[in-house]
Amino acid sequence: MLPKDRIDLEQDARNEVTFRVKTSKIAVQNRPYLIQIGKPIEKLDEETLDLVLGMPEATVALQ
Repeated sequence: MLPKDRIDLEQDARNEVTFRVKTSKIAVQNRPYLIQIGKPIEKLDEETLDLVLGMPEATVALQ
């Protein structure tokens, strides 16, 4: 685990980071394990705004 002050994940104004998480179940020697891998979504606010603003353009292009 890395301390927050050692990494720069481009947190939002509230200094929070959102993670996209993938979960899988595996068995090793007949013992079940749950694996979770998280990837930070660094610029979620900006990506969401770009997506919303791009929707009308995509709709026009499909017509």
